[in-house]
Amino acid sequence: MFAFINIVFLLVSYLASVAQGYSIPGGYERCMFYYAYLLDCKINDGKPTTIGTGCAKVLGTGGTPCSMNQFLEFIMDPSKPANVFSGKYPEIPPLEDTAKKVVDGDFAGPVTPGRVHTDGGKSKDYDKLLAKVTDFIAQKLPKADEDLRKEAKNSVLRIFTSRVEATSRTFFENNSDIEPKYQKKSRGGIEYQTIDPQETLRANPNLTRAQLKERFDENAKGGHSNNVRALDASLQVIEYCD
Repeated sequence: MFAFINIVFLLVSYLASVAQGYSIPGGYERCMFYYAYLLDCKINDGKPTTIGTGCAKVLGTGGTPCSMNQFLEFIMDPSKPANVFSGKYPEIPPLEDTAKKVVDGDFAGPVTPGRVHTDGGKSKDYDKLLAKVTDFIAQKLPKADEDLRKEAKNSVLRIFTSRVEATSRTFFENNSDIEPKYQKKSRGGIEYQTIDPQETLRANPNLTRAQLKERFDENAKGGHSNNVRALDASLQVIEYCD
């Protein structure tokens, strides 16, 4: 039993190790960053103190908080203008449609952490930025109106489930000699698939627990350690306060 629990822990650790390489989660994350910005603006009379604080000044908006397109250009400095949502501040971009446009428009790439969050700094650990933004949302969400609260919560849920699914698939893609076995789970009404460690071992009788552990250790090297855990921790606060 201890060995099995250890494998489950390794699975969670690996799922938490992926950075911003997946475009689908990246689309949701860019939306989440903007929802956090809208929340900060609402709390502080249009003058955010934590999220995207320099956006209006850098983009020359005349003091008006940034739109979604302007916010993307501020945190990414892309080679082309962003055009993912036509609405102006304080309109709330719809999550699913906007996330898809972020991905299709190639705006799901790297961001400048310090432009997203005042404490984002120059760290290359993207998981730390995710943790800071999701924690900000979890703590401030009760002050948001219903529409913003709904979209912000769903963005965190979508990031969590899409990252778990993406990393599960990638593990088996990188270990094609292992017959994959998944299990269905649900979080906040959103169904997703993740690796089933017990069934994977049953389907691969020549694979020992020690070998599976070694594979996970190897795949987790160089990754970020807290993405999924940070999301899970923030979701627990959000769900408790909902």
